[in-house]
Amino acid sequence: MIQEGQHDKVEARTASTPVGHATASAVLGLAKAARSFSLYDPANNVVRNLIQDYRDKIEKALGQHGPMALDVHPFELLRGSEVVYIEKDRERSLSFRLFRDGVRRLTFLPSVSWEELLRLLEVFSIRFTGVRQQEDDLVTLLRKANFAGIEVVAVEGFVPDEEQPEEAQAESAVESATPRVEPPADWDLPLPALGRPVLVPRREVPAELLARLAAEEAPDATGAQAVRAVRALLHTVSAPEDREDAVAFAVEVRDFLLVDTDGPHLLDLARVVADGLPPGDCATALATLLDDRAMSAVLTSASVDGAALGALLAKAPPETLQQVLRVAADAPDGPALTAIRRLLAVALGADTLERRLSASPPEEARVLLGALAEADRPRALALAASACHTRGSPLTCAALALLGENPGPEVVPTLREHLADPDPLVRLEAARGLGRAGARGVPLLQGHADRHHATFTEAEAQEVGRALATASAAAAVKAVQGWLAASGKNLLGRLSMPTGLQWVAVGALQQATSREADALLQQLGHSGAAEVKQRCAELLAARSGGTARG
Repeated sequence: MIQEGQHDKVEARTASTPVGHATASAVLGLAKAARSFSLYDPANNVVRNLIQDYRDKIEKALGQHGPMALDVHPFELLRGSEVVYIEKDRERSLSFRLFRDGVRRLTFLPSVSWEELLRLLEVFSIRFTGVRQQEDDLVTLLRKANFAGIEVVAVEGFVPDEEQPEEAQAESAVESATPRVEPPADWDLPLPALGRPVLVPRREVPAELLARLAAEEAPDATGAQAVRAVRALLHTVSAPEDREDAVAFAVEVRDFLLVDTDGPHLLDLARVVADGLPPGDCATALATLLDDRAMSAVLTSASVDGAALGALLAKAPPETLQQVLRVAADAPDGPALTAIRRLLAVALGADTLERRLSASPPEEARVLLGALAEADRPRALALAASACHTRGSPLTCAALALLGENPGPEVVPTLREHLADPDPLVRLEAARGLGRAGARGVPLLQGHADRHHATFTEAEAQEVGRALATASAAAAVKAVQGWLAASGKNLLGRLSMPTGLQWVAVGALQQATSREADALLQQLGHSGAAEVKQRCAELLAARSGGTARG
């Protein structure tokens, strides 16, 4: 049992260990989710995302570090001697509400269920959404919840003066030895006489001003406004504790931007924070802001400034590069990924990149090999050629992707060889490379489809068709015409063309946009397999701007 006043004896320090960081993240997720009910409609996407974030963080903290015991102080929550939550604003502070109602310790056990965590969130949200409520206090609500996986330690009868400030002031005035002089009841009377009423003329607001006002309040302008607010706040602070509050506000803005996956404004936010903090604080703040979710949103945004991202990450701590590599492994090709490759090339160098390649999983190998190509392209191409001829190499897909970027005559045999690889991902990458080989790839891809369509999955068949159309749209249309001409119809009026070959045709016609391709899509959609019909209808509807109809 924590005794009253014991919190004053604890020598606390800001969370700095993995346990402290995980706990702080979990508690902050709980506080944000509880407070969101007073800011948003419960059905809002923001509320759902915050609840999911709360669940993920608290389950992660319990799974990695075991039971989570939180000592409740007036404005802080501590785990051991580490401060894992601090908020001095009483209206926003979760710790103040807990302490005010008598809670002195909360312990989350690893066995706690999601139903109990959700019930705890409901209890906290009740105390956040009202002002001077008359319902039960937190201790009563927590005890009524009858938690099995959450232990509560509380004291009885704690009623601070702040709950009834007027009465407290009156009592202190009676006890005070200083005489109190009340002003006369009519000290501000008589009221001044009103002047003559004035009519307020109505004036039309120019359309230009209305358009500017509408632009300021537009939904897509909110992100830019939030970033400007962070910039203005950072320009006004100088003390270290004020900078911590500014970074905490920036983290809240980041969470808001993540709801809409607003990659460009997330990048702007990180740049504003980096520019507004001293070098010593910059790296720590960036490591906090650019977590995996934010980094993924930035890397997957098609409109992110790649050069700006590279310049920003150059200011980040060294461990951020590993995080970047982990997130970039799932990112699509684009300007942001190109910037990441260039950054890794400068930060790690060709020798380090080659060493890491041999020990990296396949999804990271693609990024590392691309970075090596930025640092030393001949060396990367030689390594890619070697990996392609090493059976079972985890670099094979990445190597084929690099070799297939601009395949010359010497690369085509390697790509053709890997069309028959046991790994379907390798086969797909080889097909894409042959698609970029132009006329040299057409007979190889068409022959591959003719011979192996029976073994194709739906995805592989469509990829082969798209590669064929990339190599030559005219050749792809001609190939589909030949397949259709060689196929009759069965008694049900369906094509006798094998289903795998039908999917190759769908992929080819999707890539080859022409009147002939549309006509062939209609033919396939009329007598092809059921799934092929549906896909052809979707493609034709998309091209005409309509909606597919069954």
